[in-house]
Amino acid sequence: MTNLNSRKLSTLLMFLLLLNFFAACGSDDDDDGGGTANPNPPQSEEVPDQGVYNFRLLPINNNVSGSSEIDGVINIQADQVQINLDADDTPRLIVHRQHVFVGAACPTMANDTNGDGFVDVNEAEAATGLGLIPLDDDLSAQSAGNTFPRADLNGNYKYEESASLTQMLADLRADDTDASDGLGKLGATENLNLPGRVVMVQGISPLTELPDSVGTRGNALAQDTLPIACGVITRTSNEEIPPTQECPAQKSFNTRLSNELLISGDRCSGGETVEVDVNGQNQVFVCRADQWLLTVDNVNTCTPEGCTEVGVQKAIGTLTRDEESSSPPEQCTFEMSAISPLGEAQREILDNHEVKFPAEGEPIVVPEN
Repeated sequence: MTNLNSRKLSTLLMFLLLLNFFAACGSDDDDDGGGTANPNPPQSEEVPDQGVYNFRLLPINNNVSGSSEIDGVINIQADQVQINLDADDTPRLIVHRQHVFVGAACPTMANDTNGDGFVDVNEAEAATGLGLIPLDDDLSAQSAGNTFPRADLNGNYKYEESASLTQMLADLRADDTDASDGLGKLGATENLNLPGRVVMVQGISPLTELPDSVGTRGNALAQDTLPIACGVITRTSNEEIPPTQECPAQKSFNTRLSNELLISGDRCSGGETVEVDVNGQNQVFVCRADQWLLTVDNVNTCTPEGCTEVGVQKAIGTLTRDEESSSPPEQCTFEMSAISPLGEAQREILDNHEVKFPAEGEPIVVPEN
């Protein structure tokens, strides 16, 4: 019996040793399979978008595009997205399409799959993925702008645009209604996650001869969409602008200014949503922790007997310190403005009123001075 138990134990130990051996052989810790990984791939987990980001673009197809030097900065503070781009020595007098892309790598000549000596926009997509943010004259939505910058006689241009982060995210999280435009969308709750994404600029002279094998997108000339420079976005600062609200930590206000007008607000804890009909399509806007849900009720009428009960659309908005106020209680006076879409009459009412947060007592809404 003892010998039998010993043999069983020996067999079990041998089996375990073999399992460990094969597991070690299958490990890819030392794999040098030849791929060049992006040191800053897009984050797999959600990261806050607040911060400062930089990118430097290196030339692509420089046999026809020259040696462009392009640097950029993306600054996201509170609800403001500011994008600046400074380009030198690009093909002169050319309109340059430029986008932030969803992918994590820039194309190289290895992407020239048809071997014609050029990396066209379709071949580049294998590295960059689809476009995400068109860097045109309106950053608020993918289809809002239609004008890209044009280089001057020296091939130089500057690009400066800003937009609401809330509006930008609402559009990027909306359904993709045009699968042929070369643009992708974010997930329903996904942030921009800029670190590791790439920026690519396109466009050479239409007089430049290219082989027929150079592809393009849509009805554009191959010269219009040929990539000329690309670079990876890196985060350079995580600093955020502190919330504007430094007065008594009020969480709400509610003031009826007349029988026909009530203005109220509730501070967002983050994640509250507002659904708005924009050109016949419902869009969902998400309220951030430093923003407010604002209500301008100029629809319901109140009498001593009660008020009518017509539903009023809330708006995501911001409260901004009145810079001209310097002493209590005026220093705790804030201007109100809507970020999400709001009716013209309601927006004008909101813009013409302020909310005061006194050290003691309830906050009040008053006409702007």
